Amino acid sequence: MDNKGTISEAPVTFNRVLGKGDLMATSVGLIIGAGIITLTGLAINMTGRSVGMAFILAALITVVSNYPFAYVSGTIRLEGGQYSQLALFAPRLITGISIWVNAFAVIALAMYGISFGEYLLDMVPLGGLSARVVALSVVTFTFILNFLGIKSAVKAQVVMVLVMTLALTMFAAFGLPKVDYAGYFEPKQFLPGGAIGLLTATALLTFATDGAKSIVNLSPECKNPTKDIPSVMRSSTLLVGALYAVIGVVAAGVLPVETVANKPLSIVARGILPYPAYVFFVLGGALFALLTTINGTVGYMTKPLIQACLDGWMPKKLGVLNARFKTPHWLLLIFYFVAISPIVLNLNINTIANSSIILLRIGVMLISLYTVRLPEILSEAWAKSPQHVSDQRMKTMCIFAGILALFQVVMLAIDCSTPALIANAGLLVLAVILTLIRYKKVNLNVSYKEY
Repeated sequence: MDNKGTISEAPVTFNRVLGKGDLMATSVGLIIGAGIITLTGLAINMTGRSVGMAFILAALITVVSNYPFAYVSGTIRLEGGQYSQLALFAPRLITGISIWVNAFAVIALAMYGISFGEYLLDMVPLGGLSARVVALSVVTFTFILNFLGIKSAVKAQVVMVLVMTLALTMFAAFGLPKVDYAGYFEPKQFLPGGAIGLLTATALLTFATDGAKSIVNLSPECKNPTKDIPSVMRSSTLLVGALYAVIGVVAAGVLPVETVANKPLSIVARGILPYPAYVFFVLGGALFALLTTINGTVGYMTKPLIQACLDGWMPKKLGVLNARFKTPHWLLLIFYFVAISPIVLNLNINTIANSSIILLRIGVMLISLYTVRLPEILSEAWAKSPQHVSDQRMKTMCIFAGILALFQVVMLAIDCSTPALIANAGLLVLAVILTLIRYKKVNLNVSYKEY
């Protein structure tokens, strides 16, 4: 394939153990995160009691934005997940920079861990333990789970997702009877910002409904990735979007809009739930939302890097799988120390964790836009793909997804602090340097498995 390397079918190296239910639990856990707790109040400030509509629109837009990933993952088994997708269609330099940025992004796990610790200790003091001690324990626990194999991590994910869904459903069940239905559609309460407010809230909430596309990185461990991954991306996003919409109705409909605007969801929960139920909501909802995100991230993040190691972007021995558990023990060990270093060193975790957030979204934009080359690069596989549509429709979807990602980049940049913007720029420079250092050692072997 021109001067990039070759396309080949990869040998089976992973345990193909993940079924549709496993993928659904992982995807739901990745979608439901701190966003539902923190962004709902901000969206209510923009669009009032029409926030439920904004959640539905955000979920629909997210489904469409996931199509470039569904097209490719529904055509071939991507042995390196999103890395392989980008490597198939994009220039080598962009591929290298992207994989280094993704490697550095593991440090965001520290932020999730600290948030978990702060939420937990706000409810249960635990004998004076600090949030950092709790964060260290949580991050360590998830890495151990994933070292023991993807199946053990996914089993834990299933349990946590069930508890989390129960907590969020309980919030809706207690809250729906208390909604002020008589005054719900009053102009000052419903659509106070008009169409612009609704669309702005929708754009914001696409961050809360995103996450399903990350299961593409689990492709090498799926039993039937080309069938299950596209289906799960769509169904999990719509399912969570519907749950979010009901939660939005409760969050904005029980109390006056001005009371709950810009406030976290826990404020509403405290007003509608009995105290034991409120504790369960915070522990089982907010905490497990963070924990499932940590666990899911640790589970998928190494798959692209294993292929990157094989291609030469990183030392090949780092991508070696443990013979018993079929997990990349060296990569997991390195990532573990990177993830806990800000916790142990007591660094400013928010700035560090946001150091790659804009670059990661740019990476999504590039994958979306370069996927328009799918019919050119994989013509035969694409022609018989279950996801096949006309080339014009496919390209339109990819361009739309790229534009949406660009819009999210702009929103992130506007909201990002100056230190975080500088950190993003510094990380980009470092990724470019490391890419250029390894560039001549790289022999791209873009591995996939065709069905």
